[in-house]
Amino acid sequence: MVVAFEPLPEAFKLLQENISINNFCILPFQAAVSDSIGTSTLFGSSDDFQYSASLVGDFSIGMSAKSTVVTTTIDHLIDEQPNIKIDLIKIDVEGAEISVLKGMRETLEKQQPNLIIEILNDESENYVRKISEEYDYKYVWIDETAGLKKTRPEDVASRNVLLIHAADLENLIHDCPEILFS
Repeated sequence: MVVAFEPLPEAFKLLQENISINNFCILPFQAAVSDSIGTSTLFGSSDDFQYSASLVGDFSIGMSAKSTVVTTTIDHLIDEQPNIKIDLIKIDVEGAEISVLKGMRETLEKQQPNLIIEILNDESENYVRKISEEYDYKYVWIDETAGLKKTRPEDVASRNVLLIHAADLENLIHDCPEILFS
């Protein structure tokens, strides 16, 4: 099963339509993932359809539109849906990576999901490294043209990383040695 979170109303509507049209097994939530349950201000562009938005106010110049959105945490999802087993989480939250990770500490401890994270600043990168050490993850850079790298590729605009839990790393190396560290 796939669980999807989308706070933007128009994007959430399209998500629901795609789920229906394609008969996907996706559990959608119209919410932003964060470190707290409640509401928050979502900053976006004033375009009719927003493709990029953030809970971080200083994320991008030109994001003048504001809306109030529901926020939740991954830990709360697991509390409410205890039968969900998470294998992989993709985090692309335009500067709010730290909040998302803080809101899933129990999930990292208990379920040990692998993570794909787009990191947009040094503070987030440092926090992701801290989490990887604390929860026994291997920190791997994703070079979009050359594959996975043990060290940070030079001249990358965005920093995409894969955190593989140590328990999964041996299986991945055994099953797919050709995809690792090309």
